[in-house]
Amino acid sequence: MTGSRLQQALAQMASLPGVGGCAIVEADTGMVWESAGELPGVHHLSEAVSDYWRLFLRRSEDFAALGELRAQVLIHSHRRVTLVGCGEGLVLVTVSGEPDQVRWADWKGAVGGLQQLVASM
Repeated sequence: MTGSRLQQALAQMASLPGVGGCAIVEADTGMVWESAGELPGVHHLSEAVSDYWRLFLRRSEDFAALGELRAQVLIHSHRRVTLVGCGEGLVLVTVSGEPDQVRWADWKGAVGGLQQLVASM
């Protein structure tokens, strides 16, 4: 099944310099499909952080003038969380270090691959 391919793609993303972990999460429920990375608790954190995405979904009428949500970046004192849509009803959660050390062009390329993989499932 593609689950192992998804796990492998997430593991590759999690191995990018500066990335501590990542996960594919159902936006509506917060259920984590797969997670990877060296950051302890990335699975649980990804489930919790999906609430940020759901806030937009709940209040989408209030944000309508801004256009479609593409990404959310949440910068905390120790970590940065980046959320991006990754298929119908799914969000990719990426947890990275703060200060930022991620090469975002490489990350974007990995996101594109994940989006294609999820679309083929």
